[in-house]
Amino acid sequence: MKKKSKLGQFFGWLAIGAITLGVLIFLASHSLSFFRFTFSTQNQIYAWLGLLLTSGGVIGWLVVFENLAKSVMQKGIALIMMVIGLLGEMGTAIFDMQYSSSYSAGFQFAPEELNQMTMLVGALGAVTGLALIMFFAGDHILKAFKDDDGDGIPDFMDRVDNRTGKSFRPAEAMQMTVSKPFLHDNGKEPVVEKDPTSRPPQR
Repeated sequence: MKKKSKLGQFFGWLAIGAITLGVLIFLASHSLSFFRFTFSTQNQIYAWLGLLLTSGGVIGWLVVFENLAKSVMQKGIALIMMVIGLLGEMGTAIFDMQYSSSYSAGFQFAPEELNQMTMLVGALGAVTGLALIMFFAGDHILKAFKDDDGDGIPDFMDRVDNRTGKSFRPAEAMQMTVSKPFLHDNGKEPVVEKDPTSRPPQR
C-alpha cells in the first residue's frame, strides 16, 4: 500500500475542515434565522440558545461521546442525540429556507404549519431534557428497577429476596430484629427471673 505524503494528509484535513465548517455555518445560519423568528425583538439573544438543540447540540454530544461517556447507556444516549440534533438542524434549516422563499414570492405559511414547527422545537427540548436525565442517572434508575428474584417487584421496593429468604436491605432487617423483642407463641414477652444473688441486701 502506497504511503500517503504528509502534504497530502494536510490538504485532506484542510478539505474536510472546510467542508465541515462551511456546512455547519450554512445550516446553523438558517436555524438561527428560524429561532429568531420565534422570539420577539427584545429577546433575540435567546435565539442563539436554540442552536444547542440542533448544530450546537451535535457538536456538544460528539464531544461528550468522545471524552465523557463511559457506560454503554451513556455512549448510546450521546450517539442518539447526535442524530436527533442533526435531524433538528435539517428541519429548522429547511423550514427557514421555505419560509424565506415563500415570503419573497408573496406567500405565507398556514397556522397549522407554524404550529407543527413549534411542536418540533418543543419536542427537541423535551428529548434533550430526557437525554440529560438518563445520561446522569440512567444507570442508577435501571439498577433500582431491576428484579433480581423475579417476583415482579423492583428491588428498591422489594424487602425479601425470594431466592434466599434474606432481606434486600440488611441494615433495615438488623434494625427490625433489634427493635422487636422475642415473643412466645402466645404473643407475650418472656418473663426473666432475676438472679437472687443479685438482689440488694435486706435491712
